[in-house]
Amino acid sequence: MVSLLIATGVVRATGLPWLSAGPGPAAVLAAVKPSSPTSTPSADPTAAATPAATLAATPAVTPTPEPTVIPAPDPTSLVWLPSGSGKVTVVNMPAPWIGGSKNTADVSIYTPAGYDPNGNQLYPVIYEAPTGLALWDGETGAIAELNSLIGSGKIPAAIVVFIDESGAPMMPTECIDSYNKQQWLETFISQTVVDYVDLNYRTISDPKARTIMGLSEGGFCAAMLALRHPDIYNVDISFSGYYWAATPAPDSAVPFGGQDSLIDAYSPALLAPQIAAADRSSLYFILVSQASQAYFGPQLTGFEKILDADGYGYVATNSKYPHGWPQVANEIAGALHSWAAHLMLSGV
Repeated sequence: MVSLLIATGVVRATGLPWLSAGPGPAAVLAAVKPSSPTSTPSADPTAAATPAATLAATPAVTPTPEPTVIPAPDPTSLVWLPSGSGKVTVVNMPAPWIGGSKNTADVSIYTPAGYDPNGNQLYPVIYEAPTGLALWDGETGAIAELNSLIGSGKIPAAIVVFIDESGAPMMPTECIDSYNKQQWLETFISQTVVDYVDLNYRTISDPKARTIMGLSEGGFCAAMLALRHPDIYNVDISFSGYYWAATPAPDSAVPFGGQDSLIDAYSPALLAPQIAAADRSSLYFILVSQASQAYFGPQLTGFEKILDADGYGYVATNSKYPHGWPQVANEIAGALHSWAAHLMLSGV
């Protein structure tokens, strides 16, 4: 039943409510866009910190409810079930910035158990940005989770690439090519790294088999990059993302240099209605947030309504967990189940 719903377009996993604004993208944008691009919602004190600081400050104690469950695909339908642990290779690539505290960017590449660089098996790829593997794995146990999900056949074997922005002169980078050309994260993530991985690994070199994923700033990056590069990525997985550029806190506006035209060009809420119909049909969004949470909840519900109005396929999950690493740790399995089901329905 879940596969049928995904195939026909929209799945609303937990009845996520929409904003009460009037119909159409214009009304939704008015509801989502803050009055000032540098204002911070007073109801959410964590939003004023940088994404990295906010995540680091997340309390270790998590809520007691069980995570949202999204049914997994039937393991018997998967062609190959590897067993054992995957491997992580760290590549220090020339930094996509001038200045900063580092002249290299860390790119960590997970290959699943059984990966053979000389074999015939090809793999879909998930790209995560802009949080490095050390923090991502340390907070969520991502590698162990990938080993478990792949080994049990709940998701297909995949390559997962973690791209780290640490060391850039303007942080958060927002994954964009900055107004002053001092850093070019968009080009790095969507061209340089993708080209490197396709050249050096056994990938399915097709947008249908590429996914971009992230949390908070990374959730914004994932939606933005998928919409700006539908010829590169066809699937977005956003945990507690935001969909209007330069809005969470003053430092998130710095790479845009106060240029409204640049902010608009990178805002998923504005990009989605502009995408050609052919590209809309190829894109798929997996969105996770807590609908009742200040800032992040309205950002998701507003973007969800835009996607629905413009005919995009998506699944929106109203998480029991607020913005932070506990949300990812408890919801990533469900998000990846949905990703796996979509891949199979797409013929990957």
